[in-house]
Amino acid sequence: MLYGISELDLPEFEKATEMVKVMTGLTDKKIERMSMRRFNRICSKVSNAFKLEHGKPARYLRSGKRLYKVHLEIRNMNAARYVEGVEYGKDIIMNLHKILATMVQPCTWYGKLLPYDASKHEQYADDMLNVDFLKAYSCGVFFCSLFSELMRVSQPYMIQQLKSKGLTELKATKHIEDLQSVLDGLAASRQWQNMKGLN
Repeated sequence: MLYGISELDLPEFEKATEMVKVMTGLTDKKIERMSMRRFNRICSKVSNAFKLEHGKPARYLRSGKRLYKVHLEIRNMNAARYVEGVEYGKDIIMNLHKILATMVQPCTWYGKLLPYDASKHEQYADDMLNVDFLKAYSCGVFFCSLFSELMRVSQPYMIQQLKSKGLTELKATKHIEDLQSVLDGLAASRQWQNMKGLN
């Protein structure tokens, strides 16, 4: 929600007021009566929320009473989930919950894996809205980093496969390059470099 407000075409003070409203749950009138010192302190917290520092991705994510195992090994992912990840990866912040729903598998409370049900993707995504954001963000960045690297190293193979389906070398190369370009804006290159030590 804060990210959505930050993208609005509003003067900075109005954005700040909207963000304080979200952070506190207070009405406009109560915010108007708030001291500048308190208002600035809350704005500082909002600002810190945008300084995302990712760490080692979590192995499990908890959403209320539900537990999910995070699968970071995309080579073992089926094609449908792989395509979902590509589609949702076009906007990692707004679709982070959907990306995570593609990466997770429900578990019992003690960690025994339950079957993944593709028809429940929306439910899984809704659950991901309630997990710890920094853990979710770290998993999403790690997943997209692995995906980007897999695309890079498998490019010759994928071009060969597309050629075998009837595409010319030029069209196959363009298709793969277009797919890779989707990933370019997901996060800064420096972020990916920071994740390399976690592979």
